Amino acid sequence: MNFNIKSQLLVLILLLSLVSCSRNYTLTSNEKKIYKMDSAYSPDSKVVSIIAPYKIKIDAQMNEIIGFSETEMQKAEPESKLGNFVADATLAEIKLSEPQADFSFYNNGGLRSSLPKGNITVGSVFELMPFENELVLLEIKSDSIISLVNYLIKRNGAPVGGIRLKANAGIAQEILINDKPFDKSRNYFVLTSDFLAGGGDNYIFFANPVSRKNLNLKLRDVLIAHIRSQTKSSKKLNPILDGRIKITK
Repeated sequence: MNFNIKSQLLVLILLLSLVSCSRNYTLTSNEKKIYKMDSAYSPDSKVVSIIAPYKIKIDAQMNEIIGFSETEMQKAEPESKLGNFVADATLAEIKLSEPQADFSFYNNGGLRSSLPKGNITVGSVFELMPFENELVLLEIKSDSIISLVNYLIKRNGAPVGGIRLKANAGIAQEILINDKPFDKSRNYFVLTSDFLAGGGDNYIFFANPVSRKNLNLKLRDVLIAHIRSQTKSSKKLNPILDGRIKITK
């Protein structure tokens, strides 16, 4: 294939994001479909000529190495190195400006690829998070936390940071938030994406929060910033499985 399909997709993502800067859109739904490409496929020469100047510039941006991972990261349940990394990294970055954030909560469906062992590029993160999801900080009541935990148990886990859960036979046995037992008398602040905060993927427990703060930061950009900061501090990425979610039937 003379023209890399992945590069074309990254070009289109960037062009669409530039166009969207002048308009306000709301994501109402999404679904994943896989289309097989004919092995005899050849790109349209006119399209190639239009995209080529942008491709050169974008390839340079996407191929920039921003970090190094000592392990491959893939998503899995009830926890995964990839999910732990994304949840912990974004929570750590946001806590620098929003120290009240208690924990982070995402969905595996939002993680669209793995991260490789070795060099991590800007393009690696774009492939992981091709959507324009932004971060929000929600203040929610304790009963919403219980609904959230029940969802975790039902779905056999999800990417979380700052929260630990042990459950048996569908019932939570232990809930820790910031290494402290769950307190039913207080509200908690959860970091998540605007898609999930709006009820995406059936996250109904985020409905009617006590307060909502739109951080105006793309989840993807915050993750890139974290990787850059780790590299600047001469640190390599090395997420582990730490048993933050233990669910037994």
